[in-house]
Order: sequence, then C-alpha cells, then structure tokens
Amino acid sequence: MAVLRRFGTAITEVSEGRWRENEDRMRGRELSGLRVGLVGFGRIGRRMFRYCSAFGAEVVCHDPYVMDTEVPNLSLEEIFKTSDVVCVCCALTAETCGLIGRSLLESLKQEASLINTSRGEVIVETDLAEVLALRPDLRVGLDVLTGEIAGTQWKSPLLPFKDQGQILVTPHIAGATLDSQTKAARCALHILRNHMGLPYREI
Repeated sequence: MAVLRRFGTAITEVSEGRWRENEDRMRGRELSGLRVGLVGFGRIGRRMFRYCSAFGAEVVCHDPYVMDTEVPNLSLEEIFKTSDVVCVCCALTAETCGLIGRSLLESLKQEASLINTSRGEVIVETDLAEVLALRPDLRVGLDVLTGEIAGTQWKSPLLPFKDQGQILVTPHIAGATLDSQTKAARCALHILRNHMGLPYREI
C-alpha cells in the first residue's frame, strides 16, 4: 500500500516543509481493479491473496509446487508481463536464488509495482538496478536486501535509488510486530512439545 500510494514521497514532502505543491509526485494507485501477481503461494502468498481480494484486486500466482490454488497459477513470465503489482513472497532455496533477473524485470508493465518480502537473493539486484536506471516509471518496495544475514546489505546497488526517493526500502519489518512474534513463539513451543511427545495444550 505504501508503494501504490507513494507514502514515502508524501512523508518526505511534509518533512521538507511542503504540503501539496508537488501533488503529481504523490499521486498513487488504488489496489481495487489491479492485477496482483504473487510469486509463491504458501502461507504468506495465501494471506496476501485474502488481503488483496478484500481490496477488490484480481489475484493470480506462480507456484510450481502448489496444485490446489484457488487462483490462476500462471507462468512466471506471464505474471511479470500482465500484473500491475508483483509481490515476491516465495521461500529462498537453491532453486529460487537469482530467480528474478533482467528479462523478467524488463517485461514489467508500465507503472508496475514490484514488492519483495521474500529474501533479497531471490532478485538479482544488479539487474534490478540497471532496469531502474532505465525505467523510472517502476514503483519498487523492498523489505529485504541481499546480504542482510551476513550484514552486507549496505553494499546493495539498490540503495542509491532509495536515497533518490525512487524506491522504498524497509529493514525486513514485515513480521516485526508483537503479535507475529507471539504467534511464532507459540508455534515453536507447540513444535517442541510435539517433539517431546507431550499432549497438545492451548497457550
């Protein structure tokens, strides 16, 4: 929503003492009526499907390992060519590392939005940087960057685009809520109890 509605730009405008002097720079899109393509249809993808559907978006997905999808399961190429918003929410595996490169990124529609809440390594960041240099129309929101586990995320070639206000970058905060951490702790405790052969107990 922040990328579609250009919240980052709006916040910067107010911080720099402007109100609606540059209104065209803050003019965003509504999710209703847009096509959202989900790369990955696991736990997070299914949740995104519910959220986007509630806003009136058309949702499609790409997941070669899920056969029971309640949404059309398209090729990765079709997802990128036809979606107004592409949300990357797959797991990082040997197969998905570097999955999204230049050819897919170049095929994004005019004014398309690309969101990555997966892992930075799923997208080839040098390719995305090259495409962004040629496609200022693209709207990009990244909650992850390559190298964050090793602490080398500050070397990302995408950070200059963040500094210029062209893309939005957040420090992997999608699950950083008290609620989600409580749920994760409960899940971990249930797994531990199950491993130890203890009976299920509501926590």
